[in-house]
Amino acid sequence: MAKPRGQGSIVASAATPEYIEQQKIKAAVRGLSDFSALTESQQLELLQERFGDRFTSKKSFQWTLKSGETRTFYEINVPYEDLEEKTTVTFEINGREQSLLTAVTLSDLDSMEIQQHYPAIGYYNEDGKIDYADGSRRRKRVMLSNGKIPFLKSWVTDEPISLSDARALAKDLQTAKEHNLWEIGQMAKTYQQKQPGITQDAIAKLLGYSRTKINRALKAVMVDGRIIALFTDVSELSHADYDVLIKAQEKAIDRDELDDEIEILKIDIAEHYKNPDFDSPYNLIIKTFKAYLLAKKPKKAVVKFNDIEKFDDKNTFAKVKKEKQKVTYTFSRLSAEFTNKLEQFIKQELKDEIERNDKSK
Repeated sequence: MAKPRGQGSIVASAATPEYIEQQKIKAAVRGLSDFSALTESQQLELLQERFGDRFTSKKSFQWTLKSGETRTFYEINVPYEDLEEKTTVTFEINGREQSLLTAVTLSDLDSMEIQQHYPAIGYYNEDGKIDYADGSRRRKRVMLSNGKIPFLKSWVTDEPISLSDARALAKDLQTAKEHNLWEIGQMAKTYQQKQPGITQDAIAKLLGYSRTKINRALKAVMVDGRIIALFTDVSELSHADYDVLIKAQEKAIDRDELDDEIEILKIDIAEHYKNPDFDSPYNLIIKTFKAYLLAKKPKKAVVKFNDIEKFDDKNTFAKVKKEKQKVTYTFSRLSAEFTNKLEQFIKQELKDEIERNDKSK
């Protein structure tokens, strides 16, 4: 478990420097033999003199990671306009599906326009971007603020962190609402893909959940992402809701109707939003899929083969079936000489048709 080790004195940037440049700065600081003997104000003054106005805060602290290694985290304010390009969130570490973060699901963070109570926690990855282990919801809320929230308060380390340490750090520092069942299922599924044969008990231990929850999460993640995206707040979904969605999805796939059902629901939801009192599509979606489950499959009109010609022998026939743009011919017990002639005739007619189409272009 990551543990803080008190206040340090090395300062942090108020912007987001490139990783390699940050390393150069660290090396320069380490080269100052009398740096640690200076007061915090003197340290800040010296850093500003050497590296410009990048360093505007003198707050830092150390964490002991799960592996036993320590990292120094610096307090920085990442400007709103830099968040999209200079920061990122890795799902395998953070566990928060970013596509599900909307103005609705983040409404509990509207107070950030006045004050950010908890900083986001991250580290510089190999691409020189800040990768947030914790605080992806706060990051997204700032990004959706259109500049009303000028920056994201963060604690960031500029030293690499292993994947296992980063995951443990994200788990220890999680300050936001609990991950929903579908997100937990995505994390569990990632383990299954990377470690074939891994048991649900092992996944539960790694993620810090019960085996029952992992089992339910792996079922929940079976729901198509396009269906999940219809909800404004996936955390509203219960285990029973996921069962309904999975069964309806299986029925729709069997009928080759899933794409159509999703598109119809999108249109229906958009129509309902024209009503100012409509605030969540949750009930509409669940009711629609429940009704779909109960609906009987309409009987399709049976398209029969028709005789092209009748023969005295009931086992000899030439039939045709026309279904929309599909035409099927079937023959039985006709001579080889006739079928060869028929095949040559069809080939020639198709060739002539292609040539006519080419000339008409």
